[in-house]
Amino acid sequence: MTRTPTATGLQRALHEAFERDPELVVIGEGVSRSFGLGGIYHRAAQAWPDRILETPVAERAALGLAVGLALAGRRVVVELSATGRLHGALEVLAELGQIASQGEFQPSVILRVPVGGQAGKAIDRPITQALTSLVGVRVVSPSTASRVIASWRAALTTPGVTVILEPRALLDVRCDWPEPISLDHASPQREGRQLTLITWGTGLQASLDAAESLEAQGIDAAVLDLHCLHPLDVSTLGQRVRDSGRAVLVEPAEGGLGGALLGAAVEQGFLYLEAPLVTCRAEPAAIVAAASQTAHY
Repeated sequence: MTRTPTATGLQRALHEAFERDPELVVIGEGVSRSFGLGGIYHRAAQAWPDRILETPVAERAALGLAVGLALAGRRVVVELSATGRLHGALEVLAELGQIASQGEFQPSVILRVPVGGQAGKAIDRPITQALTSLVGVRVVSPSTASRVIASWRAALTTPGVTVILEPRALLDVRCDWPEPISLDHASPQREGRQLTLITWGTGLQASLDAAESLEAQGIDAAVLDLHCLHPLDVSTLGQRVRDSGRAVLVEPAEGGLGGALLGAAVEQGFLYLEAPLVTCRAEPAAIVAAASQTAHY
């Protein structure tokens, strides 16, 4: 089978969703363009022009429109150009999450938000901690090209409010068409006995690179990709912490999880911990230093 770029896989998944679901609409800035982040919608915009809605640079208004469309029974995709655009819409997103959590009505809204330092610090601002504090909002952070496509496919058929934090660097990476996945489960990426590197999103590759370096030092490190940041897969997280007794939380540039992840790891594995939990930046050298100290504690 020919491996295709992630962006092409996203286009295919979206086209299939439009054919399958007559209630699906996409709204956002530049979504009908044939280039840039809006490029994945261009084919759908030609086939279903009345279901691709351009909006101005007004994130709060765009998300408010999405809420109205969802209340009318539509499945809505909202395209935002960077994490910085999401800060102005957090209040509306919080209200939408409250609606979803009360159970009387299940809105189907997907926010696609690219992450990565390419856009600059003024545009890409840490948002993870704020998002994971919202009730009723699922936050997914895929870390590989295949999981980006698989997460997109799953979100397009899953009810509820889902935010996908999508690494820009993966759009041009080639991969095979993925198998279906669950949005809510963590994904072990490497087995190891001595300690576990826990990460997500853009932190995965740095963690895998660090694990290779640690192996050369005689340290056997597992790598766990959280994938879903809210709600956390505490079952898998706890099992991995208990299995190794030592863990390093590797926080990518798009933002950490603050005390939530530390608290969950301690709660699930406290009696099995052989060293304090530590956090570090998603840089191989920093990970190796933190993991070496933890392994020899």
